[in-house]
Amino acid sequence: IGTKSGSGTGTLTTIPRASQPSLITWPTTTNDVGNFGDEISIHMNRKSSEYTHTVRYAYGSLTGTIATGVTTGTTWTIPLSFMDLIPNATSGSGTIYVDTYVGSTLIGTKYCGFTATVPASVKPACSLTLEDTTGIDDIYGSPVQGLSKIKITVNTTQAYSSPIVSYAVSANGASYSTAVSTTGVLKNAGDSPVTATVKDKRGRSGSASFTMKVQAYTLPSISKLVVRRCNEDGTENEQGDFIRVVFSAAITSLNSKNTATYTLRYK
Repeated sequence: IGTKSGSGTGTLTTIPRASQPSLITWPTTTNDVGNFGDEISIHMNRKSSEYTHTVRYAYGSLTGTIATGVTTGTTWTIPLSFMDLIPNATSGSGTIYVDTYVGSTLIGTKYCGFTATVPASVKPACSLTLEDTTGIDDIYGSPVQGLSKIKITVNTTQAYSSPIVSYAVSANGASYSTAVSTTGVLKNAGDSPVTATVKDKRGRSGSASFTMKVQAYTLPSISKLVVRRCNEDGTENEQGDFIRVVFSAAITSLNSKNTATYTLRYK
């Protein structure tokens, strides 16, 4: 029948497409974004300069808005408080949502995931409270060898809600595994270390130590005892009607606070 041909120009209708966000890098996303508390970059990767964006997050039960009116990108510091939701883990994951607008019209929402790690610095803390259960340190200024017994209390602070699961205490040559423990009588004089390590459900550890100053102590001793008959003036006389007693004894000073009472009995 024949051939027809023609030519012309036209304008294609713009099809709005929501921006696909990416983290750290552009245009691809990096899911492992670093530590909680780090600042990260969020790229919009928009298809048109007309687009603006609202950037949101979802992490566990938590949601919130990061920024509004975003054009090409924004930054966000991952809240440290997010770690409260993962008391048993050292990393956690969430989602970044980007709502794309032309003017006030929402044309779509896209998202990307992120995973953050609990920093190595996030670990439980502990301190020690020591008490001489015998009260001897109140009298003599410090614990005393062979007499004092020490009650050890490990005070702990959780790291972002991670519970303490174990205690390891060392004192007086013995080991204990509870938050509160009491030693036997102190064996050695001088510097006596007490150490404690606690571990939480993330497997992170914290420790504390204290060095007790233990005073040396020995039992009272009598090094000399001489008994002789004598006269009334003390002159030795095997036929005398009186007794003359000479003795030497010693006690431990204990900061010059120890005293002694000597008793002589006869019949």
